Amino acid sequence: MGEISMFNNNNIKNIRLANSKNQKDIAALLNIKRSSYAMWESGNEIFPIKRLIVFCEQLNVSVDYALGLTSKNNYNLNKYNKDKSILRLKEFRKEFNLTQEKLASILNTNKSVICSYEK
Repeated sequence: MGEISMFNNNNIKNIRLANSKNQKDIAALLNIKRSSYAMWESGNEIFPIKRLIVFCEQLNVSVDYALGLTSKNNYNLNKYNKDKSILRLKEFRKEFNLTQEKLASILNTNKSVICSYEK
């Protein structure tokens, strides 16, 4: 699954289960087919970043936590700090020697999205 080996699909499943949701519930929440969500949860396909953000917002977990980048759920919408998030994205990209284009490919988005976050 991509070059970012720290992504842990078990976190996605565990978050779903902790919220007493089944795959069909999450698919409805994301306005997608259950089979699409199942592929993302199993790691057979990459969870698109826009859908991942909705998933996290709806289930009150941080994206870092969902991706397994931290063991603590630090989700707090009231304390969202865009500048800090952008810095973390840049640091993450540099740590793994990823170009904006490569990171966009891994996250199933395009380079312009990554670029707009890093402005």
